[in-house]
Amino acid sequence: MLKLFSFLIVIILAVPVHATPQTEEEIRAGQEIYIKDLRLIHGPGNIKFGYVLEDAVPGGGKYFCGKLTHKQAQDSATIIQSAMQKLPQKSLEDIHLKYLLMCSQAKAQNKSIGGIPVPPLRLLMLSVGTTSQRSTDYLSYVFLHELYHLFEFSYGIYHDPVWDAEFTGYSNQYPQELKVSPIGSGKPGFINAYGMSFPHEERAEIFALLMLQSSKVYDHIKATEDTVLLQKLDHVRTNANQYMGIELP
Repeated sequence: MLKLFSFLIVIILAVPVHATPQTEEEIRAGQEIYIKDLRLIHGPGNIKFGYVLEDAVPGGGKYFCGKLTHKQAQDSATIIQSAMQKLPQKSLEDIHLKYLLMCSQAKAQNKSIGGIPVPPLRLLMLSVGTTSQRSTDYLSYVFLHELYHLFEFSYGIYHDPVWDAEFTGYSNQYPQELKVSPIGSGKPGFINAYGMSFPHEERAEIFALLMLQSSKVYDHIKATEDTVLLQKLDHVRTNANQYMGIELP
């Protein structure tokens, strides 16, 4: 009898557990953003958090979105929603953000990225890792950084001629490894090492760091008397206020 019971347990464990079938809403949403087998978690307002249970390659294979479990997706969504509360609801409504696609790993042309804004699809794709890999601070930072890119795309200021005329010295290429850069890790006049890559990346870095670590940013400027960096902060603060209705510190 014990042998039979053990045999039945083995059979039960060997049977694959299938995920809950997609809802009609999830099917429609997947069609809208070209993600097969999309799953949804409802966020604040009209924003929906999406994830995939199996790796997806949208954009004809140009992009990659790594799979998440429901718990990993739910934990990540909770952190991002907390970061969203730092923003005026109207600022999110004005850019018509509808979908936030969370990926354990995000890639563009096989290169790891923090995320990518897709204004025509009302979509922001994010690399959230797993809860064991990513801290709350890191995920909040990635969300705010990528959201600023979406804002600039939405308002046509991704290429900022005023900024380009005043601030120079960018490498105009991405580092080999995507990683967080501490405040002050770059040359004088730059917020950090990553901010030295492209003007739009430095603006997104400044925005995210002012939202999360404003005291550290200003302590660094005070200690270094970096007037160029202070001018850059004023520029981002002005844009954030004018286009997003956000009063940055």
